[in-house]
Amino acid sequence: MLITPSNLKSIQTVKYLPNTQTKSANEHKEMNVQNRQKNIDEKIKELKQKRKNSLKKLAISSLLLVAVIRYSIFRNIWNGEKELAQNFLELMQKNKQLFVNFVEKYESGIKYQAQHIDFKPANSIEEAKAFAKNNLNIENFDADDLEIANWINSALVKYSNKFEGKRILPRNVVCKDKEISNPNNIAEILTKISEIYNSTLRINKESFENFDETIDSLYEIQTLSEKLHLTDKMQLKRSVIKVTTENELNEYAKKCQEIYENKEKYSRFQKKAFFTEYTNKKAKLDFWNNTENCVEFLKTRLIELPQDINKMIQKGKFIPKRIKEYTLEFMQKTGYKPTAGVEAQSEYAPIWHELGHLAQREDEAKIYYNDSVTNIKNADKSSDLVSKQLAYYNKTINKIKHFFIGHTPMVEYKYKLVTTEPYKFEFDEKDKFIAKMISEYAASSPDEFVAETFASLMEGNIGKFNEDIINAYKRFKGPLLDFFEKQ
Repeated sequence: MLITPSNLKSIQTVKYLPNTQTKSANEHKEMNVQNRQKNIDEKIKELKQKRKNSLKKLAISSLLLVAVIRYSIFRNIWNGEKELAQNFLELMQKNKQLFVNFVEKYESGIKYQAQHIDFKPANSIEEAKAFAKNNLNIENFDADDLEIANWINSALVKYSNKFEGKRILPRNVVCKDKEISNPNNIAEILTKISEIYNSTLRINKESFENFDETIDSLYEIQTLSEKLHLTDKMQLKRSVIKVTTENELNEYAKKCQEIYENKEKYSRFQKKAFFTEYTNKKAKLDFWNNTENCVEFLKTRLIELPQDINKMIQKGKFIPKRIKEYTLEFMQKTGYKPTAGVEAQSEYAPIWHELGHLAQREDEAKIYYNDSVTNIKNADKSSDLVSKQLAYYNKTINKIKHFFIGHTPMVEYKYKLVTTEPYKFEFDEKDKFIAKMISEYAASSPDEFVAETFASLMEGNIGKFNEDIINAYKRFKGPLLDFFEKQ
């Protein structure tokens, strides 16, 4: 249609009527978009929630798994610890019972004597046995020789009186032919630390027979020419230590003659002691007359040796006279005592030797006794502590508590048992050399060195001891040295 001024008005008054159908379609389309977006958002939210729930479940599952594993470990460790603690308690009670048994037997078995005992020789075997039982705590006295029975009782009385009755004595005495493990020995002591109160002294009766013949032989040697067996005047002059001078030899010869002419006045034990004195004097002389012993002695001294002596020792070629002269010179300068052996020996020396063994074992038993008393106390303390800990950790509430704080229960073993080590000693060549200054037999072992030295102490010879003997006796736990040093 052509628009002209005449129809413009009509055209301008015409109103636009929208297409309602189109608008409705657009709105519907827009709503669909919004709904889809909402659905998508809801899906996303749902997925996020699912993921969150999954993570939560995973976390819970993980925590549960960790908890299960932790509890399993906790339980296994605690069960193991508990089993160990229970085994410990059982073992502790068994050990405690052993210590209690020893302590009870020791306390009931140890018997001491009166501070002083008066000895009077018995007139019969029955009287000697009664004296031993009533005064010396000897329960079994098996002897059929009255002289030997009196000799034994006399020796034990002297030993007991010396220590004011505070040392134990053998509980049993056996004195019969061949009732001894070594027929060459005069006596032996049988004892154990665990039964120190029940030791047995055995005497070899045969060893005291035929001493009259021995005295006859010694007398014949003396009458040959005022000298000891196998010892001539030249040897005496060469000796580093003139232990046995001619005057001493003459006195010894006179004593030998006295015993020879009056054998009935001397007991078998006095004759035995006289013979031992002879062998000890000879051994002492021979020891220091031996060039090798002098060299060994010089080697043990931390001194600067003269050049010529040094060369001899290095080359192993010695001039005996020079070695002995220098050894004597060194001893005179330092005051070193050359010997400590029991020379003028009493008739009781063989029993002193065996009592030396007993005294050393008695000291060991005292250590074990004191440790046992300590162990009984520690066993009670430890058992009480462990039992309390077991009772505490066995409560469920305490298990839960320690589980959550991450602490595995551990039993504390605070009180330990003391281990008593028996005497064990190294005995090297230097020790043997020192022991030979006492006797050849002393060099056979630390125990025999202690026993031989103890016999010498009982004879009052501590003043003859050099520092080597004293130090070795201390190191080998020789008994009662302090007592002898105070005398």
